[in-house]
Amino acid sequence: MINKQYFEYSEKETNYLIKKDKKLKPYIKKYGIIKREINPNIFSSIIYNIIGQQISTSSLDKIWHKFKNQFLQITPSEIINTDITIINKLGIPTRKIEYIKQIARLIQNKEFNPEAIRNLPDEEIIKQLTAFKGIGNWTAEMLLIFTLQRKNIFSLKDFALKKGLEKLHKTEITKAKFQEFKELYSPYCTIASFYLWEIAKEQQ
Repeated sequence: MINKQYFEYSEKETNYLIKKDKKLKPYIKKYGIIKREINPNIFSSIIYNIIGQQISTSSLDKIWHKFKNQFLQITPSEIINTDITIINKLGIPTRKIEYIKQIARLIQNKEFNPEAIRNLPDEEIIKQLTAFKGIGNWTAEMLLIFTLQRKNIFSLKDFALKKGLEKLHKTEITKAKFQEFKELYSPYCTIASFYLWEIAKEQQ
């Protein structure tokens, strides 16, 4: 059985956020340290996040479960050698499969080395990943959080994050307002995101 790994942070980050945003304080106290599972494998995480584009978390969980059962080892060669129709049956659209296969081919042909990006700055990783068809800023940012455990990611394209901010601060979140909160929570935007996602899920 594989032991699950979780994003590592502590009271150092939460105490900082409490000082920066008093409205966030009761939610940090309520939820404590939030356990967010990570996947340290960059290639499978790219696939996971491409699959997860514009679908619900519950749908993603179901598809990913089927995907892992289909591919006991998620490697570029396994992806390349599996017919699109087989992957289609897992609930993944052809367009997304083509994106995934393209990245698998680039890795197999040694045109892209996922491990080479592991220690690069956030913006450089986003720049490199978004050069690939099918990977936008949100996909790259989710990989930064849930694979590389970067602590200062605040995704403008994340609907739930904006919803959490709007519920907490009772205000419309424009791009300019979003930037203000990004600066407020920095350098721990990722940890703030964890609590804002929980707030977004709460009933009105």
